[in-house]
Amino acid sequence: MFWRRDFWGIVFLLLGILLLLAKLDFIDYSFRKMLHDFWPILIVLVGILLIVNSLRRRERFHDFEFGRSAEQYGNFGRKHSHVFGDTRLETNNMEVDGLENSTVFGDTFLSLAGAKLKSGISRVSISTTFGDITVMIPAGMEVAATAAATFGDLHILDKMADGISSRLSAQTPGYEAAASKLQISASATFGDIRIYRG
Repeated sequence: MFWRRDFWGIVFLLLGILLLLAKLDFIDYSFRKMLHDFWPILIVLVGILLIVNSLRRRERFHDFEFGRSAEQYGNFGRKHSHVFGDTRLETNNMEVDGLENSTVFGDTFLSLAGAKLKSGISRVSISTTFGDITVMIPAGMEVAATAAATFGDLHILDKMADGISSRLSAQTPGYEAAASKLQISASATFGDIRIYRG
């Protein structure tokens, strides 16, 4: 994550310097021409960032360490969003009904081990634009999950889907009869979604 912040900081710094030099007439270059000439470079940079992130993610999941617990978030509340960076949530002793996480560039890992469910249906929503979503469900928790990805693979409980604009729903066998149960909604534009029992 630190490398990603540096990367985008350098990109914006260079872009800002070019715009400033053009504005002060040190260089003869228009913003429109700059966009026309350099937009492919932005696409290449985003592609490199996604590849590096994917390689780092593969290494991380071999020996994954959970991130922040509910206590570490303090006043985290039920809604969390950010533009850059990975999110790792551990829900020990946390009531998860209404939990929402939204990310633009970054992966989301949610461990529901130790999560508290209210009587009836608790709902969790996770979305990302560029990144993967992974949700680990503990044994004994009854879950219905719906996932959608524009470009990415879906692995929901024992079902799989891939391709463009994939959508998949699955539920655990005891979901309908359970007094306390969880509905998970996950969506990604460019990324994979995996919801599994851990």
